[in-house]
Amino acid sequence: MRRAALALLGTAVGTSLLVGAKLGTPVKNTAGQVITDPNGGAAGAPPADPVGAPADPAAPAPTGAAGAPDGAAAPTGPAARKTTAPAAGGTKTQQAAPKPPAAPAGLRSGTYTGSGVSHEYGTVQVTITVAGGVVTKASATFPTDRSTSRSINNGAVPTLNSRAVAAKTSSNIQSVSGATLTSDAYKSSLQSALDKAK
Repeated sequence: MRRAALALLGTAVGTSLLVGAKLGTPVKNTAGQVITDPNGGAAGAPPADPVGAPADPAAPAPTGAAGAPDGAAAPTGPAARKTTAPAAGGTKTQQAAPKPPAAPAGLRSGTYTGSGVSHEYGTVQVTITVAGGVVTKASATFPTDRSTSRSINNGAVPTLNSRAVAAKTSSNIQSVSGATLTSDAYKSSLQSALDKAK
């Protein structure tokens, strides 16, 4: 009977110890003493923070910064920006100023007469005046011995003169309709005059 009572008492004490450990409350033995765990803490007390456990948010922040020497504060604000050290010697290299674009090659100022260019109805010869690198005036002599040639050339040559001035430095001008031979001879003579002005 006594054994049964002692066994029952032992079972009750063991059960209360287990329940107390689960609930996190200190457990007293029959003598009224607080039972401690093997690690030295009170049974049911929260365990010490293991290594790598998250820090307590209420704890003060550590001083210094990761990777910084002990006691050194991490740089903040503008000081934290990356700076570039000057080159050896502390001198700055200066970039050369860009060169201005070269002026376009123009014609020499003056008056130039191209070679006379003949076709089956006569000869056309162009004279140009150059100022500021471009043609500013053009004129031409043309055949007038035939009434038909005179009529055609009197209408075509002034138009060709205007086109030569508009082209400025080129003989690539549009021919006059109905005056193909005169136009071709005019352009050849114009090119000759331009060549002399270069």
